[in-house]
Amino acid sequence: MAATNSNREANAKPYRASHPLADWLPLRRPSLGLLTAGQWVSTVGNAFNGLALGWLVLSVTESRAALGMVSGVGDAVGLFMMVSGVWVDRWNRRRTMLGADLIRAAAAFALGGLALAARASLAGIVALVILARLAGTFFAPASFALLPELVEREELGAANGILATARTSAGLVGQMAGGALLGLFGPAALFLFNGASFTASSVSLAFIRPRSAAPPATPSTPPDQGAARLWRELKEGQHVIWQDPFLRRLVPIAMAVGFFSVAISVLDVAWVRQVLHAGPLVYGGFWVAAGVGGIVGSALANRLVQRLAVVPLNVAAMVAIGAAVAALALVPNALWDLLCMLAMGFALGVQSTSINTALLVMVPEETIGRSIGAIGALSNATGPVGAVTAGLAATVWPIARVLWLSGVLVAVTSLGLLGVHAAAPPPKT
Repeated sequence: MAATNSNREANAKPYRASHPLADWLPLRRPSLGLLTAGQWVSTVGNAFNGLALGWLVLSVTESRAALGMVSGVGDAVGLFMMVSGVWVDRWNRRRTMLGADLIRAAAAFALGGLALAARASLAGIVALVILARLAGTFFAPASFALLPELVEREELGAANGILATARTSAGLVGQMAGGALLGLFGPAALFLFNGASFTASSVSLAFIRPRSAAPPATPSTPPDQGAARLWRELKEGQHVIWQDPFLRRLVPIAMAVGFFSVAISVLDVAWVRQVLHAGPLVYGGFWVAAGVGGIVGSALANRLVQRLAVVPLNVAAMVAIGAAVAALALVPNALWDLLCMLAMGFALGVQSTSINTALLVMVPEETIGRSIGAIGALSNATGPVGAVTAGLAATVWPIARVLWLSGVLVAVTSLGLLGVHAAAPPPKT
């Protein structure tokens, strides 16, 4: 660890303020700028994919239960992150991300081809969703672990805020354009653009040059191999969680919140089409509103966390998320629902950005891949069951009742995080 930090200090290049923007972090750290640009483009594609996938599934099956099943299968694949995080710590993180992007591009192009040829089936959709999500289980912890290789420790809060704001703004653009394009050209065009966006992201990754060329070395341990080594490294990632009181409390609460909160992302398309009787523009507008709120929330998160403790800030944000979903369900009106999504997006931006910054500070760098993989997998472990449950519940109850109940339970469950302390992030630079 000390050697890694020493190498970084030796490799760090001085920058001179030659113009007003010279102190802007992505300009001082060109690789961070490339990562941000690539993530921006691929997030636009992801937004397109999210709109198109739900629309295609409902068009092919006319089933709310199918919406929950497809979402649940995708979330279930995310549990593999528990294992993929181990390999992320062994492999070159930049190359891992590049390979994952190419696989996701291929899956998106294939899905677009099926939709374009009007040959999409539920089985084919599920298979391609599994492939894309499996690649994503390698990309997510690798991208998280790569950030400390691009900036200094004291810059992590600012860098994470920049990335979060970029992703949120890209999601906003994707939702704005995606709703219109979905209405004009159908879901196939959105899938094809998503494939192109992953290709563009992989190109940006090819030019990134981390200041630590290789992944951090694992702690010195007996030279075991195979399953024994995998099991040992899995335990190392989980040990980081259980030895910290904040993470030990956060993970089970995140599991409960994940179970309840998934309903809005599963049933949004059914709410718009079957309750509001609206089209693609309103459907896209839902997540445009959430994106606008998310941009503001992500941009303000680091400032708020410097003034407030991490835990009370996150509890307040999660209560606000639940309240916004419950309020949306009470009034089936497009304008009211857009305002609720705006509030939900703001709270989600604050919550996710501040938590990610705290994790970057708290998790040891040499185990960051497997630790974040374990945290992500465990936090999302209940998502598959929650998605299927939400889809099935909406076939028995009105969608409004399912969404209201999910929002109330998210707000109540989040209160369990009170009473613990989390490490504060470094000062913003």
